[in-house]
Amino acid sequence: MQLGTNPPVNLHTLTLPLLDNLQENASVLGLGVLTGELGCTLIDAGIAHQGSIQAGLHIAEICLGGLATVSLTPANKASEYPLIHVSSTQPVLACLGVQYAGWHLSHNDFFAMGSGVARCVAQQEALFDDIQHQEQVTQTCLVLETSDYPPKKVIADIAAACNIAPDQLTLILTPTHSLAGMTQIVARSLQTALHKAYLLDYPLHQIIEGTAYAPLPPVTDNHLLAMGRVNDAILFAGMAHFSVISTDENAKYLASQLPSFTSPDYGRLFINLFAEYEYNFFQVDPYLFSPAKISVLSLSSGNSFHAGAFREDLIAHSFSYVA
Repeated sequence: MQLGTNPPVNLHTLTLPLLDNLQENASVLGLGVLTGELGCTLIDAGIAHQGSIQAGLHIAEICLGGLATVSLTPANKASEYPLIHVSSTQPVLACLGVQYAGWHLSHNDFFAMGSGVARCVAQQEALFDDIQHQEQVTQTCLVLETSDYPPKKVIADIAAACNIAPDQLTLILTPTHSLAGMTQIVARSLQTALHKAYLLDYPLHQIIEGTAYAPLPPVTDNHLLAMGRVNDAILFAGMAHFSVISTDENAKYLASQLPSFTSPDYGRLFINLFAEYEYNFFQVDPYLFSPAKISVLSLSSGNSFHAGAFREDLIAHSFSYVA
């Protein structure tokens, strides 16, 4: 699979200032900054500290390696819920090389999925065989979807994989059911579309620019409900738009194959689907995870192609569902 040449960009140069800003404004954003095992820095975005939607927006931009903007639009006539927008002129590297939660970390009862620029350093995933981008650094950061502080073993493993001292590692902790956690997950609407394109073996070097949005669900302190709502937000009410340099045939194919409805698992609330698979995330059809609607503009011809539909009924059910 050809993903094109490496963009002339250093992701850490873009990301570390965003990380510094997050720490400097931690108290305003409802975050806790503390020293973890082995001297690493922990930013608590929802475990022992409240966190905030604004913190989630900042963390989402860190997850995207500084290659995208993330913003919040208040609820309006078009949506009963605020919309989280993502836009990137280097969407492949931003979303697949940085934001995708592809680094799985576990030890005893601890489990987390990791996103962020440390993934480009550690190269722990097969995905990086196709994304030809690696950075060597003395300090880095990783965003973890977890409700627990990471144990010493996990911190040591991350630092070793990145070839840095543990005290030069920053971990941002975002429980799924927290304000920041739900926000940064919904901000993955563009990433889900790109990952599905990757699974479809679409020539990703043709994708020049991408934008996407999805509604931010009501927060809940129930982890499973939160997981269900953030996934449903993208599956049933997410929208992604790509600008591509390709033939109309390729652009039309991409638009037709990307929407979530193409998966046989489509149509049920994620919390119920998850239970059917005995809470094994990796048993769910990977082609399900993508926005509800897709628009693809061929820059070669000027023609646009569209597919998919919003499901307001399922969103209303999901966002009010009580397990």
